[in-house]
Amino acid sequence: MAPIEHKYSLLAGHIHGFDYDHDPKGGKHLQLHVRENGTDHRVAVNVHSANQPDELLFHKVAPLTHPITALLDETPDGHHDLLDGRHKGLRLDYIAGGFGLCRAQMKVVPFIEPSENGTLKSILETLLADVLSKPGDHRVFAFGEPWGPEHRRRDRYFGFLPGRGIHDVHMNQGSIGPHRNDNRERQDGALILRSADHTWIGVFLAFQTQRWDPQ
Repeated sequence: MAPIEHKYSLLAGHIHGFDYDHDPKGGKHLQLHVRENGTDHRVAVNVHSANQPDELLFHKVAPLTHPITALLDETPDGHHDLLDGRHKGLRLDYIAGGFGLCRAQMKVVPFIEPSENGTLKSILETLLADVLSKPGDHRVFAFGEPWGPEHRRRDRYFGFLPGRGIHDVHMNQGSIGPHRNDNRERQDGALILRSADHTWIGVFLAFQTQRWDPQ
């Protein structure tokens, strides 16, 4: 089969709320309501896999000290196509991108089931509460694949029209089996947040079935 043609984007804006869902075909997601320049978006962040093993690999870097933060500071709020050649420095790669990520560093963290590594629900809610509670202006940067605008369909979680957003906010290479054709280098997804006190936080997610060694 030929590779699937994917889009790859960065959404820069501000968080205005969050929710959760359970999609039987896609696992559970953290749903972020993000607004930029008066335009609403939903960022669907996988926190659980529909396939076994269903717990995700998770790594948080705080503070994040990486050259990409300077580029993000200069990036205006909005939706940015990362495949158009103007934003090559913002394209993410977990394996080769200099984030210090490796498979051994990623922890297996269930969504709500208790574990020695906590739960993704509690980790992400604590992180969001901390960022949103600080007085001043925070920013969120979501990397992934965009959808929309869906001009006749309201967003099913936050009600805005047209519906639009970002998904695949996770590692997008190393998949095997039926998802092999989704693989693409330098198009990994992630969440990067800058709190009002200019602390940078990186949130990196992957599925346990994804491989980190060359195929």
